[in-house]
Amino acid sequence: MNILNSNSTTAKNSLTTPSKKSPTEPLNSPSTLGMKDDQQKARWDLLPLNPIAQIVDVLTFGASKYADNNWQHVKQPKDRYFAAAMRHLYAYREGERKDPESGLHHLAHAACCLIFLLWFDNE
Repeated sequence: MNILNSNSTTAKNSLTTPSKKSPTEPLNSPSTLGMKDDQQKARWDLLPLNPIAQIVDVLTFGASKYADNNWQHVKQPKDRYFAAAMRHLYAYREGERKDPESGLHHLAHAACCLIFLLWFDNE
């Protein structure tokens, strides 16, 4: 059934969004001007982008060393990425900031491993 051409009330109502404004209040009234109903949406503006860029650098390094998205095909990924994250965290804790092979920050490597673990856990 095509809901756009349906005569059913349910189908028509599913295409409309309830408004919080009164039906007589114009969209450009002083009380609605500049409004954006996004209070319940994810706050991506809170995410610090520099650390994310460092994680992307780790992903880029891995893709050039192995292949794009190779991390998704590793055997026993939860054990191996947990171990890798711990190695990077241990090296960081011992005072080493940069991974000797990649030259990238150990915490970026560890964060990358944690993202992988989260991805596998959600699969």
